Amino acid sequence: MRNLPAIQQRSIEELIERNLVLHQRSMNEIWIRFRNTVIVKALDLSKGNASKASQMLKVHRNTFGKWMKEIGIQEKT
Repeated sequence: MRNLPAIQQRSIEELIERNLVLHQRSMNEIWIRFRNTVIVKALDLSKGNASKASQMLKVHRNTFGKWMKEIGIQEKT
């Protein structure tokens, strides 16, 4: 790539940058889907007890509650 004209070099670099951003976005979406699946399964195993579910996952209770809220699951009161 060193022998390419500057404009071509920049175009190639921009494509690589965009690809990396798209890859990162895809990885984030995969992580969020996985996390949501695990949250639902932990709540199912704990019979809806968010404290027990967060302990199962070794996640702070507040973080678990925030994740529940993000996916639209309301805590039992």
